[in-house]
Amino acid sequence: MVTLTSRLEAWVKYNLYINQVMAVKLGMNVNQSLVFDLLTRSPIWATPIEIDGEYYWWVSRQSICRELELLKMKPDTAYRHLKALADLKLIEYKKEGLKDCIAITELGKSYVGNKSEESRKQIREGSEIIPIYPTSSNNTTSILYTPGFEKFWDVYPKHKTDKKGVFKKWNKQNLEPMADELVADVLLRINESEKWGKGIIVHPRKYLEEERWTEPLDKKNNKAGEESFEDLHKLAVSYMQEKKTIEVA
Repeated sequence: MVTLTSRLEAWVKYNLYINQVMAVKLGMNVNQSLVFDLLTRSPIWATPIEIDGEYYWWVSRQSICRELELLKMKPDTAYRHLKALADLKLIEYKKEGLKDCIAITELGKSYVGNKSEESRKQIREGSEIIPIYPTSSNNTTSILYTPGFEKFWDVYPKHKTDKKGVFKKWNKQNLEPMADELVADVLLRINESEKWGKGIIVHPRKYLEEERWTEPLDKKNNKAGEESFEDLHKLAVSYMQEKKTIEVA
């Protein structure tokens, strides 16, 4: 029997991730993007609360920190991310007593998914090439790695060789303005890609050279139905209302 929970879990596991291009244009950093992605999964893990006739999700700060353990956040940091996402109009944030409650806004729902009419290459238009800075000592060249590349290099799994060569490719393709997007794509593929999950991961030089971030994601066991966020939200609310009616009776 297909339950509400199993449908929600299947949808989240195989279909849901945020639109990275739009997130970059909005100015979201990687941590905010990951927190927002988690919040879009609120029908799975959060507690529903009715406020003024509308349904919200109680998203415990401790739960956010626990679910995103890799970010090593403290509850106060999670709160700041919630406020930042509310300022960006991606979520509606309300307090119910001491509880942090959120609802995904219409704008926020438009950021769920990875489709975009705009080519990712347009992000790089008009930006300057990040230089490699030489030093004159002993006629050698010392590379000053850029912050964006360092983040990319730190999260990219396996093949930790030829950092200098990979950075030259990064620099040649002028990818520093896209650093957050590429980091988000790598993290997404680590968690969602069937090939990456099996350890089939290309060298970072090839990833950059062939612009692998533009390729469709080969989702693990991609057989789940493609229900929209709105459909799943309505399904969850309907389930809660039915449960509430039964409890009253």
